[in-house]
Amino acid sequence: MGIKESLQQVKNPLTMIAIFAGLAEIAATVVLPVLNGAVQSTFVWYVMLFPVFLVVCFFITLNFNHKVLYAPSDFKDERHFFDELHGDFTAETSEIEKLRKFWKPDGVVDRFNENRLKQWLKISGIDPESITFFLRNKAFSDARKKAVEDLQL
Repeated sequence: MGIKESLQQVKNPLTMIAIFAGLAEIAATVVLPVLNGAVQSTFVWYVMLFPVFLVVCFFITLNFNHKVLYAPSDFKDERHFFDELHGDFTAETSEIEKLRKFWKPDGVVDRFNENRLKQWLKISGIDPESITFFLRNKAFSDARKKAVEDLQL
């Protein structure tokens, strides 16, 4: 697996934190022998305390805002991610079901239909964060009805 394939695996904030911490420690290991006396002792303290700081920040975030540490791909169904993250999403409706089946028949994204739906959103002047956001957010309930009608679903 090459670097390009590895980078495509980075899908959530926890992976980014791990990569950042690892790179910081590697950089510190490379730079430390090059530094002179006073700067070196200060840098040693940084190298020792930075991981502790990261761990403390991680656990504070985990304790008070754990939802931001997950990506939609960490859930079997993106709906669960948005329900967990925002909590103000609508229950399943026939429009949502029709649009989801149009967009993801058999649970796999149909790129042609996805492009049609994105084009419809653009033409309609709707700019949601994602198609899932459009499908689940209460604010778009009228637009979903119109989409089902316009796309003849």
